[in-house]
Amino acid sequence: MKMNYCTPELPVSDIESAVEALRLLGFKKAWTFEDVFACMFGDGDIEIFLRKTVEVDPVTLYFKVDDADAFHELYKQHVEIMAPIHDTPWGMREFEARVIDGHVFRIGHGQPEGEDRRDGSDEGAA
Repeated sequence: MKMNYCTPELPVSDIESAVEALRLLGFKKAWTFEDVFACMFGDGDIEIFLRKTVEVDPVTLYFKVDDADAFHELYKQHVEIMAPIHDTPWGMREFEARVIDGHVFRIGHGQPEGEDRRDGSDEGAA
C-alpha cells in the first residue's frame, strides 16, 4: 500500500484574486468551478486546490525547488517576504513569503551537506 500524491486545499476569500496572485508566482490555472473552487498547477507535480470560504485559517506549505534564490527573486516582486533567503542548520536554503489570505509558502532547496531522510531513517537526528 502506498500514498501517491497529496494535493493541499487552501481556503481563500476570493477565487479570482487567489488565482491571479498565484499566476504572478508562476502557477497556471488548470480549471475553476463557478466562483467556489479552482485548481492551480505549478512546475513538476505541484497542484493546489483553492476553495472559497468565509473564514480563512492561514496555513504554511513547504515547496522543495531546484533554485530557491531564483524563486526568492520572483516572489519579492509580488508578495511580502517574511523571512529572507538563508541557509538553515538542517541543510536547506530557504525563505518564507505570505502569499494569499495570510497563507505562507516556505520555499527551499537542499544544500550538498543536507541529509535526505525519506527512507524513514532518523540516524543522526537530535
